Order: sequence, then C-alpha cells, then structure tokens
Amino acid sequence: MKASKDYKITISWNVEDVLSIDDTLTIDQCIDVLDLARHNHDANYGITWDTLASYIDDVKEDSKPIIAGVDFTDSLELLNKL
Repeated sequence: MKASKDYKITISWNVEDVLSIDDTLTIDQCIDVLDLARHNHDANYGITWDTLASYIDDVKEDSKPIIAGVDFTDSLELLNKL
C-alpha cells in the first residue's frame, strides 16, 4: 500500500492548448494566458477550456492599442487590409 504523501496527480496546460483556442496569439500572449490561469483560477472549479478562453479575452483586451482613451484596433485592421 502506498503512503498518501507519495501519491500526487498533476494536470498541465501548455502553449499549444492556448493556441488551439486562438491561433492568432503570440507565444508571449499564450504564456500570459497560462500565468493568469495559474494565479487567478477558482480552485473549486480548476482550469477549464472556458477559463483559458476568458483569460485569452483579457490578454487580447490588454494588447489593444489605446492612445488617450481611444481604441485604434479597428483603424489598424483597416490599414492592414490596404
């Protein structure tokens, strides 16, 4: 019989998991998502695909170009199409 102190399980998430939800993210953004999940998840529910998707939204929101309170995301997308 194993001693209970020797028995552990580990569930891991990685960059590829994050990219499978949103492949437009950079590696650094994926790492930010994983860091947010590690530090902020609800231990009663763990980390789920929905948890990661929520943190992806947070990371993408933080990376929007905003100058003097104006969100220039749409303008940049239009310029990129030219």
